Amino acid sequence: MPEGKVRPDLHAKLSRGRFLRAGPKDQTGKSRGFDEEDLLDVRQSPRDASLRYRESHIFRCVPAHPQYTSTTWFKEDEELRIFTQDPNLEGLILVGNNTLWVREMDVSLRGNYTCRLSSGSAIRDLHFKISYAGPAIVKPPCEIVQRKVPQDTSFTRGETVILPCETSGAHVATHWTRNGAQLRTGVDRVTILPIGFLTINDSRPEDSGVYACVATDVAKNCSRSFSAAVAVMPKSRLQEVCGRVDLDKANAPAERISGGHDAPRGAHPWQALLRYRSGDAFCSGSLVSERYVVTAAHCVENLRTRTAQIEVALGKLYVDKVEPEELVTDVRDIRIHPNYRLVTVDSDIALVELAEHVPFSTLISPVCLGESDQIEKEFFLRSKQKAFVSGWGRTMNNKRASSRLQEVEVPIHSPDTCRRSTNFTVTENMVCAGATTGGVARDACDGDSGGPLVAERGSRWYLLGIVSWGDSVLCGSKGSYGFYTKVNRFHGWIKSIIS
Repeated sequence: MPEGKVRPDLHAKLSRGRFLRAGPKDQTGKSRGFDEEDLLDVRQSPRDASLRYRESHIFRCVPAHPQYTSTTWFKEDEELRIFTQDPNLEGLILVGNNTLWVREMDVSLRGNYTCRLSSGSAIRDLHFKISYAGPAIVKPPCEIVQRKVPQDTSFTRGETVILPCETSGAHVATHWTRNGAQLRTGVDRVTILPIGFLTINDSRPEDSGVYACVATDVAKNCSRSFSAAVAVMPKSRLQEVCGRVDLDKANAPAERISGGHDAPRGAHPWQALLRYRSGDAFCSGSLVSERYVVTAAHCVENLRTRTAQIEVALGKLYVDKVEPEELVTDVRDIRIHPNYRLVTVDSDIALVELAEHVPFSTLISPVCLGESDQIEKEFFLRSKQKAFVSGWGRTMNNKRASSRLQEVEVPIHSPDTCRRSTNFTVTENMVCAGATTGGVARDACDGDSGGPLVAERGSRWYLLGIVSWGDSVLCGSKGSYGFYTKVNRFHGWIKSIIS
């Protein structure tokens, strides 16, 4: 268990001092303050449980003053992350801050758990134990056909939650529960539609929990429950979290893809991998919010009606390995820019809407967009501006695609230089970059399409371009550059959708 100032006696005073944040105000308008003990009181605490194989159970840890208290969960000494499936703890999911769900008990889930409440410097640990009680109890089958069932999903605060539930049978009745308590229409912004679907308007983090559609065959007196984890995440202030990395690219090797080097882990936390469900990767993208990845339109133009066939992986370093930090999500929708033209590759930009809210971390976070005019002034009107491009494409001509993320530093060229380098039409929505120095070609290559071209200002990284097309069959050929969609030309369109 991580060390901390743990309260030895749950009923003893932690401190006679006052909490630093202001508490409720009295009639004179002055803050009364709080004792730290008051702030660490709980409304609901987890208790020991002995569970049989495949049995489901919900543990709740609800602070009395959630606005002043943070909650962290541990199994032994390992911190659990919200809505992240640990491959070693299959069947266990942390739903929001206050709910830990054992979806299906397995012997690997037994052990000592802790819900830690913290407020200021004070900490209160609530310990509980999950034991394995043995094989499941065999129950008679309940012949209820469920056509549509709820699935695990996450939302951003303010979005409308929609959970499906559709059954068949003349004598089947359904109702919904949240964390085991029955839900009713008109309470807590909940509506249960006549077809059985459940909706929650203006969702909030406190709506997170385990939702179950319970179908009962009245004639046969049996029931089936179909459960799903729903997490409602706070909406991030993108301008505060975007474009931050822990690594210093300014001191990285310059000959960084074609002519590139292995990217350090965490160097491109916005890098997204677009792949088919079969596992075959086909393009890259850039995370720009909790819900959206921006990529090249030519990558996804033929997939708008086939979103169920693809997925997006974030937090990845290796294209062909399952990594503990990665997050894989389905695709809800694809939006192609209305001015995109395949023949000219103009306006080669698309937004991929993710089915899941993406929780940010040091390995998964959005890149900054910035303001269009400022990006133009800071990056495109200056000479000798350099940027980084990253991806899993071919590292050299006639070579296979890289299994590890590559990055390369490239100079950005003027519009005149770009036009003179090719016989194809170069529009104001395009920018070119790349170089051949010392016999080393530096450029994006096959397989990098849709990926980011980024540059740094003030310890923040901004998305300048999207890998779009190249003039030469050979990547990094002398006098031939890679062409990128100029992202600041599309800020209005992007922001109107992701906001």
